[in-house]
Amino acid sequence: MKAVVLGDIGWKELYHLGDEAMTEVAVSELQERGFEPTLVAGDPDVSAKMYDVPAVGRVGFWSKEDRSQHKKRLGRLGKVLDGPEGDYTDIVKAVRSADLTIIAGGGNLNDQLPSHVYERLAFKRIAEKFSKPLVVSSQTVGPNLSGEMRDAVIEIADYARVFGCRDASSVGLVRSLVKDRHRVYRQVDDAAVLVPTSDESREARELLADYTDDGPFAVAAFTSHVGTSDFSKTEYVHALADICRQVSERCGVNVLLTPHVGSFTRGNERDDQVVHANIEKLAQGPKSRVYSLPTLKAGVAVALTRMASLSFSTRYHPAVFALAAGVPHVGLIQSYYSSVKVRGALSNYGLSCYGVPFISKADMVSAIVSCFERSRTVSNMAKAGQEYHANFQEKWWDFICSNVERGADSSYLPAFSCQQEYAISEEWSVRVEGQLPLFESLSVARR
Repeated sequence: MKAVVLGDIGWKELYHLGDEAMTEVAVSELQERGFEPTLVAGDPDVSAKMYDVPAVGRVGFWSKEDRSQHKKRLGRLGKVLDGPEGDYTDIVKAVRSADLTIIAGGGNLNDQLPSHVYERLAFKRIAEKFSKPLVVSSQTVGPNLSGEMRDAVIEIADYARVFGCRDASSVGLVRSLVKDRHRVYRQVDDAAVLVPTSDESREARELLADYTDDGPFAVAAFTSHVGTSDFSKTEYVHALADICRQVSERCGVNVLLTPHVGSFTRGNERDDQVVHANIEKLAQGPKSRVYSLPTLKAGVAVALTRMASLSFSTRYHPAVFALAAGVPHVGLIQSYYSSVKVRGALSNYGLSCYGVPFISKADMVSAIVSCFERSRTVSNMAKAGQEYHANFQEKWWDFICSNVERGADSSYLPAFSCQQEYAISEEWSVRVEGQLPLFESLSVARR
């Protein structure tokens, strides 16, 4: 059987680790169940080479285009679908010959990213043209969703046989919109079950030898933007450098900065790589050890995280990787959008208290130190949660693949369950819980 998978993947000179990780898991899970996947990618040659599977180009909605251009492109696709087969593009041909279509994990379905919404809407319409089953996995939806974007998400979700959301906020939102709320499921991020190969684990160990002396280390990753926080770009970078320096000194760890968006080409550093290089320079001190690493493939980053004693980040997928490995993690939240994602990931393990808004540098450092000092308890909670989630995800992909046949039985899919929330009454945590609602409200106003 054949499956066509749409992910936000396959870019020249740009590797977005989290997006690639979710699609990588989708490929692996499909292959284990006898499917032959074809990927839909920004550059098909990049993805075909990376995953050793066929790939086709996207319909091609771009962020630099406005919504009127998106509508015109969607209209042209409609004419292609209604026209002669000789005019079909590669993506249309791939879907026509498929048994199953999948929208892989992502956080793209919201007002801020209309090009991504339109790309997924177009994919749904191609699937619908040929009466192909569509499943959607591992999504964050919203939290800001209105007008045309809301209508597009409703159209996608109403057609999908299965719609999986990776946080409680998204589940609630999508269920409030669709005709059949019972087809909307909660799960964890698909990348939570990414398993490094032996070669990737070896690469991580070799890399680690260059940056540590066999002592404990933390992994960290930071965006190149400030979100909707009050910090300027300069203030943001200096704050992160000071946080990394204090964590290194107070916890006695090397801090390894692992970019989640960057390039594999030396001399073409971008996004996280640039910010990390600046943090490394600013964070140096007599007792601090902060190092900027090159861009790593997802499996290598997961292998490195598994060996860490601590993780903290303004990005989302470091939380996914750390929690799945039982590594204590603190998420530094830059916006309402990142709050939904990061706190959502943490809450799947009962650890949402370690999602801290980017307000007070002192509170962020206190949270990270607290997490490190409570590492045994935090790690045990994460490991217990992952044991359940890994089993759920196995059944989840069985369920997805069974939807080639209409009316697949979901009775064997267990009800989603989270760990009971870990309660902390330290001063920093009390302040954080008090600040978070206002932080989220201001974030909505500033976007």
